Parts: sequence; structure tokens; C-alpha cells
Amino acid sequence: MPDGVDLRPLPPLENLARDWQELECRSCGSFFTSWTWIGAWLDTVIQERNAAANLSLLTVRDGKPVAMAILGRRNAWTWPIGREFGAVNQIGDSALDGIWIEYNDLLAATGHEKHSLDALLQYIAADRTPGAVQIPKGVRWAGLSAASVERIRAFDLAFTIRRASKCRWVNLTQDHGDIDLYLSHLSSNSRQQIRRSLRLLFGDKRPRIERTVPETLASDLQKFKQMHVDAWRKRRGHDGAYANPLFETFLHRLISAGIANGSVELLKINSDSTLVGILINFIYRGSVYAYQSAFQYYDDNRIKPGIASHAAAIADFGAKGMEAYRFMDGAGRYKESLGTNQEVLYWVDIAKPTLFTKLTFAIANCLS
Repeated sequence: MPDGVDLRPLPPLENLARDWQELECRSCGSFFTSWTWIGAWLDTVIQERNAAANLSLLTVRDGKPVAMAILGRRNAWTWPIGREFGAVNQIGDSALDGIWIEYNDLLAATGHEKHSLDALLQYIAADRTPGAVQIPKGVRWAGLSAASVERIRAFDLAFTIRRASKCRWVNLTQDHGDIDLYLSHLSSNSRQQIRRSLRLLFGDKRPRIERTVPETLASDLQKFKQMHVDAWRKRRGHDGAYANPLFETFLHRLISAGIANGSVELLKINSDSTLVGILINFIYRGSVYAYQSAFQYYDDNRIKPGIASHAAAIADFGAKGMEAYRFMDGAGRYKESLGTNQEVLYWVDIAKPTLFTKLTFAIANCLS
């Protein structure tokens, strides 16, 4: 069992980067707990929102650090937690946290995942000594795995699930880049739509996939923004991801770092001289995370550039030996059409059990 949990003010980012990356090398975490994501997020919220004073580093130790997370603290009324709460690897402002962190378990050294989570949960439940850095009475946790949620249920904590998301994914090891074999796992209607879209967009040719390089990053991001915003304004009346005031700055930092280390790719799906779509994907430890996309839409409603672009990417990544293509959280009929497997992520609130939190969380659970 770990010998201690501590919560300290956020250290200088260059020191945190060194310690975080050292632990990352000893872990089996997701892209969303990698320094590429965490570092770009911290750079953004500190420089753009001066948020350092509201961020703390939570560390679980067993001689040396075996787990880490950033805890954002927010003093605002939040149901059912109450006046003050913390947010794991977020700042706790729903408007600004809309950069969609998922697969957000603790960054923990391999073999220490369960014991580290147990130590953190015990720390939340315990009474603090005067003068210690206080963990908020409630914690909001986004994008948590089913295994972690089951572990939380076993503790004497106030607990509620705010949202559960069924996330579709594709097992790339089954098909090894053979698009026809991949399509054979889908429904007949999905196969028909994809094949028709591929034929109308690309004829008898294969989609041409280009990967953005640093020299074209600025222009490719501008193309992505224009296509993304145009489509969202036409379909939903707002700017999509760009409605978040931090998204564009964060995205540029994230992609600049990720292209340099190979963990982020912008895929441009082309038909001859026509740009059909752009996919922003995270590439990490065998998984491809389909983060954002933008497509050129057509008046002919038989043409579905989204499913055609993703199908082309799935075949490409399968041929390159990747293991999973994850569509992640968010509603989308195309995810149901293209995904062959499913996993569930949870958005939860947990709190120290008090008379107040037991009452409010009981009401929340009844209403959910």
C-alpha cells in the first residue's frame, strides 16, 4: 500500500514536466494523462487564464511517486457537492474545460493503479490536520474508466454518476488494414453507405492520405478551422469546438508538441485535388484517439465524407500496426455505424461523507 498522499501548490512547469514524464515512462496511462496533453493544457490555462494559484499537484508516494494528478480548485456552488470542489486534471470551469479530457484515470506506475486510487479515496475521506493543504470536500472527475468507478463504489464516500458515455471503438488487430474485412464486421446498411460514399468521392482510386508536417501546420490548422466552423454553423448554429475561447490556443500548443514527438497527427483525406476531410488524431501506445474532425459537405446526401474519411483512416492505421481506433465520447450516428466494440466512460462526483453530502448525493442519485 502506498505510504502517503500529498497535495502541494503547483511546482514550476519545467520541474513538473521532468517528474511527470519520468512517471509516465513507468505507467500504462492513456494519451490524456501524457505530458503532451497535460503540459499543453497547463500552459494554456496558466498563460491565458492565470490559473496557477487554483491548481495543485496531487502525488501518491511509495518511497517515490507512484501516481500523480493535477487538481483544479473552484470556489463556486456546484450541485450536489456544495460550495467548493476540486476537478481532476481540469480547472473546474465547465465552459473552459470543454477541451474534452477522457480516459482520465490516475497517471500511476504499472502495478500501482489500484492501490494508488485506494490511497487517494482514503485521503478524500480523511480529516485533515490544521495547516495542511486541504483537498476540497468534493471532487469532480471526468472520463473515468469502469474499473475505477467500481473501485470508488467500494469506499464510504458520497458518490454519484453524472453521466455515462458508451464509447465506440474498432479493434484494428482483426483486420490489419484490409478495408473490406473491416467492413464485413459492420451492418449491411453501414457497409452500403461507406462503399457508396467511397465510390462517389474517390471513384476506383484509394483515398490519398497526407499527414501534416511542421512546415504546413499553420495553414492546415486554418483549413481545419474554416471547415469545422462552417459545418457547425450550418448544422447547429454555433462554432463547434471553437465556441470554447481556449480551444484554438490549446489546440495549437497540443498539436505543435504532439507532431514533434509523434503523438498527434493531422490527416488530410484527399480525392485528387479536393480536400474531403481533416482528422485530428492522438497516437499513443497502440491506440488512435479520434479527437476532432472537419469535412467538406456536399449537396448530394448520398455522399458522407465523415464515414468515408474515418473508414480510410481505420484502414490506414490498421495497416501500420495500430491496435485500436477510438471514437471517444460524444453522440454521433457515424460512431454507431463505424464502431465494432464498446466501452463506457464515466463523469462522476465524489465527496467526503457528511450529513450534507449524504443528503445531496442521495437526491442526485434519485434524480439520475
